[in-house]
Amino acid sequence: MLGVRISDKLIHLVCFAGLAGSWTFWFPLNSWKKHSVRNILICVVGVALYGILDEWHQSFTPYREVSAYDWLADVGGAILGSVSGCFLMRLLAKVPRRAGGKSI
Repeated sequence: MLGVRISDKLIHLVCFAGLAGSWTFWFPLNSWKKHSVRNILICVVGVALYGILDEWHQSFTPYREVSAYDWLADVGGAILGSVSGCFLMRLLAKVPRRAGGKSI
């Protein structure tokens, strides 16, 4: 893939979507049915704050620049990852569990 240029905004979106999606596993499965919006908001706000810290950190790194557009891509990724994680967690909550509490 030499010569292919990928937008850094797309990279921000994908990376922060992965981060937010992984944060959805922090909440118990049974909480997603009642508290989906709350869980999504917590993930989005947490990842957005991390994005601000990441941009601030870049201000101390030579040849890097701070960009509000990068942060907006971070927030977009947080929303995408959190909503995707919500759907996945709600799907996993429907999977029947084995007796004895042991997972497969």
